Amino acid sequence: MNCLESRLNIKEDYELILIKGGELMANILQGIKEWMFGIGNEKYKKDPYTSMCANTQAKEAFKVYALQICINKLGNALSMCDFVTYEYDEKKKKVVELKGNLFYQLNIEPNINQSASDFYQKLVRQAVIDPDGALIVQLDNQLVIADSFKVKEFAIKPNIYSDVKIGDLMLERGFNETEVIRIKPNNAKINTIVNSVYDEYGQLISGAIRNYNRGNAKKLWVKLGTMFNQLESKEIINEDGSVTTEADLVLDDLFKNRLKDHFSEKDSATPLEDGIEISETAGDKTGNTNSQTKVTTRDITSLFDDIVNYTADAFGIPRGLLKGDVADIEGMTDNFINFCVRPWARTIEDEYNRKLYKKQQILKGDKLKVKTQRIKSNDPIKVASSLEALYRIGTVNVEYGRWLIDEEPIGEAWAEDYALTKNYQRNKEAGEEVK
Repeated sequence: MNCLESRLNIKEDYELILIKGGELMANILQGIKEWMFGIGNEKYKKDPYTSMCANTQAKEAFKVYALQICINKLGNALSMCDFVTYEYDEKKKKVVELKGNLFYQLNIEPNINQSASDFYQKLVRQAVIDPDGALIVQLDNQLVIADSFKVKEFAIKPNIYSDVKIGDLMLERGFNETEVIRIKPNNAKINTIVNSVYDEYGQLISGAIRNYNRGNAKKLWVKLGTMFNQLESKEIINEDGSVTTEADLVLDDLFKNRLKDHFSEKDSATPLEDGIEISETAGDKTGNTNSQTKVTTRDITSLFDDIVNYTADAFGIPRGLLKGDVADIEGMTDNFINFCVRPWARTIEDEYNRKLYKKQQILKGDKLKVKTQRIKSNDPIKVASSLEALYRIGTVNVEYGRWLIDEEPIGEAWAEDYALTKNYQRNKEAGEEVK
């Protein structure tokens, strides 16, 4: 076998690798399609988030990371909400706060294996990843989130839920709509939206990575002179009967041993015989830039920033808040609470109220309320004037003020009373004084 035949075999092997690589990429893309849209394979429907992480390739990791930081931000915010339960007190003839089993489950321990913080992180993740939303079921007086389920939806009768799986446990029984809590916010198909945008940006990111590797890799052209070609006449018979020239052995030693320490996996050396010349075009020299400078990671970072921005927009999270910008942090936090957290909190609140309370109870005053006030840290010094103003017009009492600044309640009856400063006078009283 001469040098030309060796290089032809290498070329055939390389083409085979490309074919196999194409098949592998096709399988990867099919896997992504299956977990993203629920097409073609039941295993991706049953555990879409695990399948997504398992099939994550280099460029897909950018999208998964952008989704995950948004999920973490929203999940952390929901875990800081206060889930307050109210009940109408027949003796006092008014609605009072009730701290019972539901209050404990929603704020401390939904089930024996999860804290409230872990519970809401998983709730957000499932609601985002699964197009059907997140499903909460009650088992042995514990609230647990299903890892996968199937739903058959109807127009005017309760939906039916089947194949409910929690961890390794597949529940044999089915559930109807009145027996479960299903959280499906308006932007539940965020992952589908992000995937559509990423179809184009994923190609750009892959191209930027290729350009970076190409622009920063070593490339050597090994010129084979006439004297070297004379070595080809000296043939060596191998044990299997094949013929190898001395030139082949020298080239093998050069590329496998002597140049090995000078190269990384992206570097290359190409042998060129006399009479063969290779020249680079301007586009090859510059990569994806307009100058002759060395390609940097800024091209990749800027594209990734776009993915993060678009994902933040899909969630309703201010872009600067997601990236840790400190400029106008108070305004961004307010927008985050108003346009991202509160819609999710309202969805959870409405779903619990319509499933756990009857119509007459709601009309009487029994309910669950998700309070988002304490997501934003309140410095007692900064809010002192505002609290004092609310107190003197009878809007809040002392206990509410302490709750707002995350202080423990006093527990005294006077702290629950409302006060009204004498500087304020009702219109009716003022009219009587004029007369």
